[in-house]
Amino acid sequence: MIVFAGILWGFDGLLRRALGGIPSTIIVTIEHSLRVLILLPLLPRFIKEYKKLTKKDWLLIFAIALFSGALGSIFYTAALAKVNNISYSVVVLLQQIQPIFTVALIGFFILGERLTGVQILAAFILILDILTLSLFSNEKTT
Repeated sequence: MIVFAGILWGFDGLLRRALGGIPSTIIVTIEHSLRVLILLPLLPRFIKEYKKLTKKDWLLIFAIALFSGALGSIFYTAALAKVNNISYSVVVLLQQIQPIFTVALIGFFILGERLTGVQILAAFILILDILTLSLFSNEKTT
């Protein structure tokens, strides 16, 4: 299942770009609905854990799901539909930094998680790589 998810993540930009005529909100709604349907059978297994969550926990889960999941996916899909004269890879590379903002920044500022030196170094290298590939890419789409 993890390998399949990784393969889908890798083809994500191509799949979304192929659906360019469909509004991004529809694509993301269908995508998230399918995820819910796939994961719904696991709900009884974890229902006891869900009942332990506080209102604050649910609020944080909702905020992360909204800003990182729904809005991030909608904006990403909309951006893929709009690229014409810039490198297609710019949009994909920018989307790949989503985990930095979700895990590192939200975890640090909202959840009080600690970032290790290795995590900060890895995030810095990732951002440099994204900037390098985005700024020095000669590939253009039409």
